[in-house]
Formats: sequence, C-alpha cells, structure tokens
Amino acid sequence: MRIRPAARVDTYESTVNVMISFVKTKLFLGLAVAATLAAMAFSQVGAEKDEAEKQQGAAVGFQPPLGLYTVRRAAIGGMAAVGGTVQPLDTVKLSAQIPGRVLFIAGDVGSRHKKGEVLVRIDTEELEAKLREAMAAEASANAQIRAAWAQYQRELASPSKNRTMGGFGFPAMFDDVFTEPIESFMGTRHPGVERGVDVYSRQIQIEQAQHALAQAQARIRQIQSKLRDAESIAPFDGAIAAKYVEVGDTVQPGQPLIDYTDPSRLEVVADVPVGLRPALREGARIQVRIGGRTVPGVVRRIAPVADPVRHTVHVKVALPEGVQAEAGQYAELLIPDPRAQGVPALIIPQSAVVEKGGLHYVFVVDDKNRAVLRLVRLGEPHGQGMVTVLAGLAEGTKIVKSPPPGLKSGQQI
Repeated sequence: MRIRPAARVDTYESTVNVMISFVKTKLFLGLAVAATLAAMAFSQVGAEKDEAEKQQGAAVGFQPPLGLYTVRRAAIGGMAAVGGTVQPLDTVKLSAQIPGRVLFIAGDVGSRHKKGEVLVRIDTEELEAKLREAMAAEASANAQIRAAWAQYQRELASPSKNRTMGGFGFPAMFDDVFTEPIESFMGTRHPGVERGVDVYSRQIQIEQAQHALAQAQARIRQIQSKLRDAESIAPFDGAIAAKYVEVGDTVQPGQPLIDYTDPSRLEVVADVPVGLRPALREGARIQVRIGGRTVPGVVRRIAPVADPVRHTVHVKVALPEGVQAEAGQYAELLIPDPRAQGVPALIIPQSAVVEKGGLHYVFVVDDKNRAVLRLVRLGEPHGQGMVTVLAGLAEGTKIVKSPPPGLKSGQQI
C-alpha cells in the first residue's frame, strides 16, 4: 500500500511541534535555575553586608545601649577625717636574754623569714663550759648516792660497833675489856640507841647525796634554758623591720636586737577626739582613706580611758589583707560626726569610677552621644555603692553607670 503525500506532511509537522515543545521546556528550566542561583547569590551578598554592617556598628557603638546615670545631689551626714599612721598588726621586739657576743643575724632590714627560723644567735661558749661543770657535778652526786647507799646496807648487815674499833695497843684493848662493859653495867651506854644513830647517819648521807644530785640537775636545766635563750626564733612569718646590733657586738640581757613584723597585716592607729567616740564601737566597719583611695576597715580596739591632757581616745583599725599601703604611711579615719548637719553633695555610683594611675575618671556623655573620659575628685563614700564628688562634674550631667572594659573616650554609645 502506498502512503499518500498528505500523510507524510502531517507526520513531519508533528515531529517539528514535539521538538519545539522540548526546546521550550529546556529553556524554561534553564531560566528557573538561573533565577534560583541569582537569588542565592543575592541572599549571600545581603548576609555578608548585614554582617559587615553589624561589625561596623559594634566598632562604632555598644549594643545594647549602656546604662546611664544622671548626677544628682543628696543630703549626706557630716564626716570627720582623723589622721593616723599605718602600722603592722603584729610586731615584736626581740631582746637579748643572756650576755654575750652576737655571732649570727639572719638578714638585713626587709629580709623575710618563716616561722621557726633562727634570727639572731649569741655566743654560748661560757654557758657550754658551765654546762659541762654542772654535768660533772651531777655525775659526782650520783657516785655519792651509790657510796652512801652501800654504807647504809653495810650498817644494816654488819653494825659498826661489832667491828674492831680504830686504834692499837693497850688503850684500845682497855676500852674493849674494861670501859665499855663498865659503862653498860652502870647504864651510861645504850647499844640499841647507838646502833639507831649509826643507821640514821647513813640515811642522812644518802639524802645529802640526793640533794646534791637534784641541785646539779637544776643547774643543768637552768643552763640549758639559757642556751635556748641564746637564739632568737621567728614567732611567725614576717620580715625584719629594724636592727639594733651587728655581728660581733657584745650585748647584755634586755638589750634590743631586732624588730620583727608581719608586713602583710596592717592597721591604722589614731587618736580620736572624745566627741567622735560615740560613733565608734569595736568590730564596726568604717572607711579609711590612704593615698587618695578609700578602703574599708574594722575597728579592732578602743582604749577604755581617754587621754586627760589631749582629750583623745587611742583607736586601732585593722585594714583588709592585700591593701596597698606601707607601714609608717599617713592615713585618715572617716568617722561620722553626730554634731555636723547634713549638707547636699553630688553623688555618683562607685561602679562608674575608673581608676588609672592613682587618679579617678568617669565617662561623661556629651551632646553627640559620645562617652568622654573626664577627671574627677572624689570625697567620702555615701553608702549603698555611692560616693560623693568634690570636683569635675555638675548636677544633671549624664555619665556611664558601669563602663565596660573596652569603652574608649570619644566612642559612640
């Protein structure tokens, strides 16, 4: 059967239409993929841009916004500043207990030592000779005790009257034959009493030897005690604060050798006017100003009697461990004065103060919303984390309440 020409044309047109549909589908898919890739690229660029803007914003300012505080005035009670001196809490003066020559000193002023170390040693040659003498006396007393005890045992076993008396020839024989029998017959001799006296005398010899031994032993203990006194021992961990002798010096009992102290524990000693005494009590906390800084202190001791001439009371205030102060430094006790009227003063949070090089600063917020570092002069603490400001700020000024470590002057907030 032959195919007609019209049928061939229809088949060709169908094939062309299928090819055109396939090309359109591929083109649509290509455009869709391209659009997706473009969207993904745009999204990545936007994310990178947002991250860059975020980092740039972090470099310019702080997020979230910093807490601010407006400087204001508050009525504060009167405070009296009483001058005093920083002293070590534990200080001892080591003195010579025996006469002699200084052989050893552990170090110079400022040298540190541990508890139990020998700080000063005095020559003990003379004492050692006396000790040997006392020990020899002890040995002699022991020998006397043994000899006296032997004589006592002999007297009990063989009375001396039963042994031949001393002397030879006719006089001794006359006493044995005539004198003693006649005295016994007449009642002028008592053999029992004489024996008791002989035994008692032997006991007395033992007791005398025992007393000599006890005396020698006491002498030995006395010398040994003086030998221990020849060494001055550190009573605690500390340092030599002062030296009064050098190696080779001859010292006498009671003569100062060194001052020994613990520099890590300090206190302030001051004479407080009696008018301020009611504001103090032992164990109470008060503020102490040292070198421009204010630190807390604890009242350790208050003298029970005031000075009748100066009308002051001796007060000792313990400082916290690790405080930056030196013995002999000037300090002030800030004591509430009940006689003073409350006066208004500028106050700011203590957390707003930044200390640099011993000076105090705060970050002031200017009209361009920038944090600017400004020097201030502080007064006494006000309580509840506040402190008074004497100079550098005005009422109504805005400051950063708690500056973060990375905040710099001129930075946007």
